[in-house]
Amino acid sequence: MTCNIVDWGPGGILGAQRELVYFEAGLTATPFGSTAQVERGDVEAAIRNYQRPAELAQSALAAGSTATERIASVRETIDRAIDEVFGSSHDERALREVLVGAYVDAGAGHERAATTCI
Repeated sequence: MTCNIVDWGPGGILGAQRELVYFEAGLTATPFGSTAQVERGDVEAAIRNYQRPAELAQSALAAGSTATERIASVRETIDRAIDEVFGSSHDERALREVLVGAYVDAGAGHERAATTCI
């Protein structure tokens, strides 16, 4: 038995179909990963899926032509945002640690993040 993996590009199979429809209609499709298309729900989903590579590859935040590039781009965007968003006060550092502990650190989970607050 043989299993083949097909990389349909940044938008996956649905993105490829979308681009084909636009091409056949003589239109130009907006690229996937464009920040103009990103909404709050996209950001929340990317944070929740930080440890789920398959989900990150399909994220609206993703940029790149391969799944590996797309996953790395989402993680870099989230990491940069976390570094830039939180301040240096005790409360800000605690909030940062809860977010990182719950979503970014592999295997950490919400229970460990909750103990950060105690």
